This record gives sequence, structure tokens and C-alpha cells, in this order.
Amino acid sequence: MLAPTDERVRQFLQGSLVVMVATRSPQHRPFLTPLWFVVDDGAVYITTGPGTWAGRNVTQHAEVALLFAGEQLGHPDRVLRVRKWRLRTRYYGQVTGGFGHIRVVPTACEFLALP
Repeated sequence: MLAPTDERVRQFLQGSLVVMVATRSPQHRPFLTPLWFVVDDGAVYITTGPGTWAGRNVTQHAEVALLFAGEQLGHPDRVLRVRKWRLRTRYYGQVTGGFGHIRVVPTACEFLALP
């Protein structure tokens, strides 16, 4: 496991354009969606509406996985997985009829080889 402050992790996040957000439905079915994100002060912000599949799933099950591909770095053989974090979903409860965001503060990261 790597710390989110590791320079390799920070460079990989900066070289990524989209994050694949893996969530679970209320029936525990997996759901994967690509979303835009930004990194600010060690946190990953993902914008999505509370009525989207990802938004509804995160409201029901806060356990999600994030996969970053580093598209701009030219490493098609690996992805960065963020597995453990403090996830704040309260924003969905505060949003009425508009967009919200998910704030992810990573606590552990790892690189995975692609088949």
C-alpha cells in the first residue's frame, strides 16, 4: 500500500482525467461509471447529481472503489486503486434538485497491473 501523499500517487492522479467510480446498488449489484474529478488539498472531488445511479448508490452504500488510469502518463499497463477513505455523502442530503459532490480523502492507494 502507498500513502496518498506518495509522489508517485500524486503524479498519477495529476495525469488522470477521469475516475472510474465503482458503487453498489441497494440490491448489492455492482455499478461502474466514469466521472470527472479534481484533486484539491489531498481530497478528490467527484461531481454527480444525487439522482444519478452513482449518487443514489453512494447514498445507500458508502463503500466505493476508485480507479484512476493515468491517461496522460502513457502507462496503459496499470491503474491506481484507492480503497480506503473517509467518504462524506452528507452533500447529497443537502442538495435539492441540483448537483452535489462526493469528497474522498484517500488513506491508502495501490497500483494494480492490468491483464
